[in-house]
Amino acid sequence: MKDATDLPDGGHNPLDGYERFLKSRKARFQRVDADSITIDVEGHTLDLFWSEDEEALLCTCIMPMQLIEGVRDLAAPIFMHINRRQWLGHFDMTEDGSPCFRYTMLFHGNSGAADIEVIEEMTEIAMRSCEQ
Repeated sequence: MKDATDLPDGGHNPLDGYERFLKSRKARFQRVDADSITIDVEGHTLDLFWSEDEEALLCTCIMPMQLIEGVRDLAAPIFMHINRRQWLGHFDMTEDGSPCFRYTMLFHGNSGAADIEVIEEMTEIAMRSCEQ
């Protein structure tokens, strides 16, 4: 049986190592498919997505609230104002009205660099941005 880390073109899926790390920490997570993991952290939902084609790792941190439809329109200019000041990532809203922070890192031929420390740093940036 093939291991998920043995991709056809010799690529590397960083979520495989991160899944082992999460298991060792007894974290609450779900491996949705080969390219995505959902993690529960302090009431926030972190979704990590790996794109082999783009050689990119996307982290989405969904805040534990839903904005009602009338408030969503009011939130959009606030998100734009905040996003102009963001160095890394941006704020957005999920389809169901939950505010979220999205951050993507590109690895351009160096997917092996997307190790546990890099992924932890991504999740910390996302959580810190949401808390601010």
